[in-house]
This record gives sequence, C-alpha cells and structure tokens, in this order.
Amino acid sequence: MLALPCIAVAQEYFSSPGDKQSPRPLPWQERGLRAALADPSPEVRSHAVQHISSEGWARTLLTAKDLEPLLQSPDEEIKKQAAKVLEQLSAKPASGGQTPAGKGHDPFQSEEAKSKKRAPEKIAPERVKELLTQLHAPSFSVREDAVKALGRAGTLATSEMSSALVLLLQDPSLRVVCSAALALRGMGREEAACREALLRLLKAYKPLPEETGFLESLGFFSLDEIFYVMTAADLESSPEFISQIVRQLKDPVLFVHSEYTRSAVSSFVQAIGPKITPYLKDLLPLLQDANPNVQLHAMYALLHVGDEAAPTVARALLPLLKSTNDHVRYLTANYIYRLGPAAAPVVVPALLPFLKKTNDASRLRAIISLGRLGPAAAPAARELLAVLDHPDTHPVGHLIDYSQHAAAEALGQLGPGVVPLVTPALVQHFKDGDVMLGFSILRAFECMGPAAAPLAIPAALPLLQSADAQAKVWAWETLALWGNDKRDPAWQCAALAGAAAATKDDDLTYLRYSLYLWSGHDADLLLSVRWLGRPAADPTPANGAAFSVAEQQAVLSMLLQLWPHSVSFPALRQEMSGRIRNAAQSITTAPEENVAELLKEMDELLKTDAVKETQPASAKAHAAVHSALARRKGKR
Repeated sequence: MLALPCIAVAQEYFSSPGDKQSPRPLPWQERGLRAALADPSPEVRSHAVQHISSEGWARTLLTAKDLEPLLQSPDEEIKKQAAKVLEQLSAKPASGGQTPAGKGHDPFQSEEAKSKKRAPEKIAPERVKELLTQLHAPSFSVREDAVKALGRAGTLATSEMSSALVLLLQDPSLRVVCSAALALRGMGREEAACREALLRLLKAYKPLPEETGFLESLGFFSLDEIFYVMTAADLESSPEFISQIVRQLKDPVLFVHSEYTRSAVSSFVQAIGPKITPYLKDLLPLLQDANPNVQLHAMYALLHVGDEAAPTVARALLPLLKSTNDHVRYLTANYIYRLGPAAAPVVVPALLPFLKKTNDASRLRAIISLGRLGPAAAPAARELLAVLDHPDTHPVGHLIDYSQHAAAEALGQLGPGVVPLVTPALVQHFKDGDVMLGFSILRAFECMGPAAAPLAIPAALPLLQSADAQAKVWAWETLALWGNDKRDPAWQCAALAGAAAATKDDDLTYLRYSLYLWSGHDADLLLSVRWLGRPAADPTPANGAAFSVAEQQAVLSMLLQLWPHSVSFPALRQEMSGRIRNAAQSITTAPEENVAELLKEMDELLKTDAVKETQPASAKAHAAVHSALARRKGKR
C-alpha cells in the first residue's frame, strides 16, 4: 500500500524527460489485473483499480460495472478511489485522444508557433483590404498584428498580400520584419527576400549599453526573435548566417559584454549542431577567456557539434573541469555528457576524480553525467558502486545527499555489460530503508530491462518475508517489472509464501493484488493466487459442493505443479494440504478418469511428504484423496 505514494513523492525529485505512461498494458499485465478485478476481496480489487488508473489504462481495462461494487464499499478510501476513476471514464476525451490537460498541451506556446500549425484560412476580400491599410499604420503593434492576420492565409494568400509583406521586410520595427518574414515563409513565397532581410538585421545588430536597463532586454529579445524566425524558416544552416553568428561570438563588444547576446547566440549555435564544425578554430579560444560567463556560454554553444568533433571539443573543455571557479566546474560537469558517447573516451576519465570528492556539489553532477552517457560510460561502474557504498554525509546546498541515489540510477544506464556486476549490489541496498534510494534502484532495474531479471528477482523474492516493511515494498515493485516471466513454479511458491507469512491486513491485500499481476504470464499460476496465499474470501466450495470436471482438473493440476517447490515454505505447504483436502472432499461422486490420474499423482506426493511440520496436514489431505479414489474403484 505504501509503494504508490512513495513513488509519487520520489518522482518530484527524480523526474525524467523519458517518463511516460504506456497506452495499454502488456498482455501478462492485463491478464493479471483482470484476475485481480475478479477477486472476492474489495481491497484487492481497489489496488488493481488504483494501479490501472495511475498507469493511464482505465479506458482500456475498466468499465463502470467494474467500479460499482467498490462504490458501495464501507471503506471511504476505496469509495473515493473508485469515484475518481469513474470520473475519468466519464470524461470526454479531447480531439486526438487526449484530455485538455493531457501531454503535449503547452499553455505558453507562442503565437507564431500556433500559427504554423493552423490550416490556411480564406480571408474575406473586405478584411484583406482593411489589413493592407493597417500595414501603413504609425503604430508598430498595429502593423505587426495586421501582418500576423495576413499570415494566417498561408498558401491561400494572393500575390497582392505577399507583395505588401515583402515591402515590410524594410520596416523600421524589428518585430514587424520578423513577423513578415515568418508570414511569407508560411505562404511559400519570397525566400530570397526573407533571407536578405534577416541577414541585414543580423549584421546590423548591436547590443545596447548596459545602463539602458530595460531597453537592453529588448535588444536581446530582438536578437532572439531573429533566430526564432531563421529557425522557423529553415535558414539557420545557411553559411552566411553561420558566419555572422561566429562574428558575434568573436566580437568583444557583442559577445563578451552582453549577457543577452551570449544567451541568444549560444542557444542558436546549439541548434546549428554539426554544421558549426568548420568554425571550431574561431570558437574554441573562447573557452579560455578570462570571463567565466564567456567560457560557460561558449561551452553551451559547443555541446551539439556531432560525433566527429565531439572528442576535440571534449578535450578543449577539460580545463573547465579543473577550473578554480566553482560555478564553471559544476556546470561543465553537469552538461558535458551532451557531447554524447563519441566523447566518452575523453569525458569518462575526466569525470571519475569527481566521484572521490565527497560532499562536493560537482560530484553529484558528474555522477548524473556518467549515467546519461549510457553504455559508453560502463568503465565507470566500479567507481559508481563505490559511491553507492560511501554516500555523502553532509548536505550539499539544497540537494541534501542524493549522490547515492544518482549513482543507483546511473548504474542502471550503463548497459547490459555491467548488469551482472551491479544488480546484486543494488538489491542489497533495498535493505537500507531509504525510500528515495529504493525508488532510484527501481528506476535502475527498469532501465536495465529483462537483463537484470535473472539476478534481481531471486534477490528480491526473499524480501517478501522480511520484517522490514519498506524492504517488502521495494521487493514488490521490483517483481512487478517483469512478473513471473519464466512461469517458474519455484518463483510462484516463494511469492505465495510471502502472502502466507503476512501479518498485517494491508500487507496481505497488497501482496495478493501483486501476486495476480506477477502471475499473469500463466493461467495455472493465476489460479494459485485465488486458491492460495490466504485469500480474504475462501473460493473453495463448501464441503460437499461439487466442482465441475474442468474445475477439478484445473485446481489439482495447479497444486501438483506447485507442491514439489513448496518444500522450503512450511506455512504455504500446510495451507496447500488443506486446499488439496477440500478439493478432494468436494468430489462427491466417482471422479472422471483425467481427475483420477491427477489424484493418484497427488496421493504419492502426500504419502512421501518429508517436511515434519506439514506431515499432519498432509496425512489428512492424503486420506481425503484416498477416499475420492476409492469412490472410483467402487464405481468400477
């Protein structure tokens, strides 16, 4: 029950741009969840509904009928959860299959970006005439609004409209010029004129003096506007534009003394990417500038140069990793991973010394960068394991101590080659009792994928019977990543034993729900959850009630499959003996041939039970099985 709240809190700290909800569950998850929804216990069904809702699967798996019994529950929390999901099912999806607040909705999207997505609009002739008149208004804002309105015509624009906009490429207002260029590009017209106008603006750009305050911010905004239009018009890779950008980077007035120019130019150079490579000889010296801000913006500009130039840029950044300026050193460690795996042979050895600097903010950033380099940083696995075992002991700014958590997540990103080395260590740290660390380890396993399952699952299963509630929670969440994917009866017995050992009702119901999920790979194992593991409502028919032949076969087959693997779990074996006895006693007539064969196999197993604690229960079960077989002999 603790697992979902723990994950929700942890995600506040360790959110990832790659986080996403699956559009529908995997087949084994769906089978397991549907079985949980059919369980007699409302608490088990409520856990299943909560999981389905949190994953965004409600419309796929749930109907109002599934929720009706939960809405009548005396438990207020169950009713609340069911009502919340029912509301989601009733909500009308927005176009595109998303609710209005769904992913991809950007309330701050610029007017220009919105206009690019609009379909061309037919503008009435009288409205066109009015807008053309407004293009000559004294107010630049009126002219700009008229340009944007004409731009909505897109490919439906007339030659009169496009000719009028071309004239505005000479407008004294930079905003009007940029809006006109964007509108013309949307019309598919006058590319050469747009290029010439934007290049002219770029050449003429000068930062305003520092003392002009607010006006300087307008100067930055204007430059940023030019870059936006160039990008929207697919002009950013033009050699003439790139040469002008490099000119600004090298100009001590334009780049060194204006923070706004530095931000705009470095962001734009990132967008250019590998096409900036021929100009590296002009840009790399900026990394040695005496001004730390110039160094940092030059670094930002060079982070996306592509694989060919990445090692060269990485070597040029090494002095910044050793800078006496804490801010420069910290930010370089934070961003250098963006050069990509091609730079790893240079970057990884340079970041490793940071891992030994305990209680240093740069240590955390270096750990995260190593993880984001992915398998290319695999040589750092042992050093990251050392961080896992020796975390920081004092707060580092507002970050408290997350070096250990970051190291766990980084280890999960290093690729399949390190999985055998790091998985046992990660599972061992589940026992630390740190909720945030547990979440990070879970993220690491998720990132490793099925390669981690053979080691993570056997290590997690024993924790289900741990006295530490938090260790059990993280074991549950680890097992939920893959479930019983090998359909292993020994796996199933170990998991069922966790339910047999549960002492708290909350633990028991959450574990029973989890068992359904984990068992979804195999129909027989799904049946074991309903029949074993201390179900809240006993599904066994009352003594004397008859099973159908199919039910007799299914239950006995499942118990036969699990019995040999229950030897290490006396409490579970004792429960199984009771179920076998009940099943045998419910066969009040002569069993069918197939059922009789199963009873004979079970009879042999019960006679040879070597577990002393369960021998009395096995003897009773054996007697019931023997009686059922005797009825068949009597029929003959």
